[in-house]
Amino acid sequence: MKARSKYFILLIGSRNMFQHSGEGKLISERAKSLKRVLGVDTIMYNLKRIKNREEIKRHNLYEEDGLIIKNYYFSNLFNFFVNYYILLKNLIIFLKNNKPRLILFSGFISYFFWPFLRLPSIKTNIHFGVDIHGALEELIEYSPGSVIKMMYYKFLYWFLKCVEKVVVKKSDVCIVVSNPLAKYCKDEYKAKEIIIIPCGITEILDVGKIIKMRNNWREKLNIQDETIVVYCGGLSRWQVINKNCYLFKKIKDLFINSKLLLITPDPEKAIEIALSMGIKREEIISIFVDQKDVINVLCAADIGLMLRENKVTNVVAFPNKFSDYLNAGLIIITSAFVVDPSRILRGGNIGVVLNDEELRIDERSINELITLYERRKKKLNSYYYETRSIMYKHVYMDIYVSKLKMFLFN
Repeated sequence: MKARSKYFILLIGSRNMFQHSGEGKLISERAKSLKRVLGVDTIMYNLKRIKNREEIKRHNLYEEDGLIIKNYYFSNLFNFFVNYYILLKNLIIFLKNNKPRLILFSGFISYFFWPFLRLPSIKTNIHFGVDIHGALEELIEYSPGSVIKMMYYKFLYWFLKCVEKVVVKKSDVCIVVSNPLAKYCKDEYKAKEIIIIPCGITEILDVGKIIKMRNNWREKLNIQDETIVVYCGGLSRWQVINKNCYLFKKIKDLFINSKLLLITPDPEKAIEIALSMGIKREEIISIFVDQKDVINVLCAADIGLMLRENKVTNVVAFPNKFSDYLNAGLIIITSAFVVDPSRILRGGNIGVVLNDEELRIDERSINELITLYERRKKKLNSYYYETRSIMYKHVYMDIYVSKLKMFLFN
């Protein structure tokens, strides 16, 4: 690969860039904004684990606005080391002919390229940074149940924590997604310079498009005048889809004519979980859609669920779905343990924040939800405009990427 512009970021990653993942969306949206605001390209060398060879055929080299990705793959320990060596060799060749202003390391596998790229022959006049999306505590807070696996993940956590501490401490800049994650990196790793760029978006829908998409998708999903409560996301343990489904049952008591819309990678499994929580099959709409269509489908809904437990994994997070829910003009229900999004909701009066450790909805929250629901129902267009205003202040990517200027143009 060759850089297309004088100013560019080299991103060395071990991220899932294609399977509807939050980390892939964050990197993609940030690259678009960097290109639009600063005229800076992002070139990514990515070492990714795969389960089938079809992914290699589809995604070996990928380009979109502001982002070029060269993927390397592994499926076992042997070809991990083979492809690690090939990627490292190609990186060194690339850096002999191209000079990025900033090299970012994203994902813990990328840290093992760090020592070779800090050589004096390479690092001259280049800033080094770390791109951190979350805390390593996820490895132990949501590790598989068996004793042996828990011991393995505890050791892995300890080892990677030591590695990440060294890399962050020696970096010029640490890019994080939230204020709690910034504090975490400062306290745990003694990071020198921290820049917060949340999991935001580059395209804010205008009200006319939201209304059009709302009507189109409600017709496609055979929705009449029902109140649609949506859960959009994966089925990982930390996403607690079961507790989101349980919350729907409580909402159903308030708004009798309601249905639960589940947008997940595995619609059948999502239905099983919802049924196990006592939700009737006729009350469930469960679908999978391409990433580009997710925001359009969300416009058909009224209330978005985004509950998280009181664990470090969630406290430092800034879920992509928060920005998507805002973009679709939904009433958002989240927990206080997702700190930054809950602050935005409280300040903007466009959602309900649950404080209960068990993620139960209390009388105060019920009253808030009813009031918000009635206000949105009576003045839907006005509510949409309110959410646009909040988005420009808090999740519009263009207002954040300019903070990287000092590492790109000095």
